[in-house]
Amino acid sequence: MTTTQAWKIRPAGAADASTLAALGADMFRLTYGHATPAEEIDAHIATHYGTAIQEREIRRPGTTVLIVEAEKPIGYAIVVSGTAPPNFAGPPGLEIARFYIDRPWQGTGVAKTLMEECLQLAAKRSHSIVWLLVWEHNPRALAFYEKFGFVVAGETPFPVGQEIQRDWIMIRRLDH
Repeated sequence: MTTTQAWKIRPAGAADASTLAALGADMFRLTYGHATPAEEIDAHIATHYGTAIQEREIRRPGTTVLIVEAEKPIGYAIVVSGTAPPNFAGPPGLEIARFYIDRPWQGTGVAKTLMEECLQLAAKRSHSIVWLLVWEHNPRALAFYEKFGFVVAGETPFPVGQEIQRDWIMIRRLDH
């Protein structure tokens, strides 16, 4: 995996589950907290970010979790092979199911390197597409993904507790 002097990227293991649960919950709260009621955020976190849930994700076949560490964990990505976006007629690809970098590290090159690792995994696994969902009200993430060649290919509802948000489906085709 990738190492710089300030941080490194490595595959996560089951022992990282509680760390990922806490980091994911914090990142989700930072992303959605300003626009979604706290009780809806709490409900979503309870059903998507617990330690046992993260451990199952780490162990799920076809899934790779990449964790970024400096002096402490500062981000992670979950990639899942063999999935297709909602209402997509093409072949299954590699889904970037989560992609989080803690705010103090945004703009430092960490996200760029982590995305490059995700795309390399897709190429190694011979996927022809990489896809992800991104909240329509997250312009910084949209711009970041567009820089990597992702394009909006549709939309899908994204429940946060009882509230329904809208996510853009973004796809990047890979040349082999």
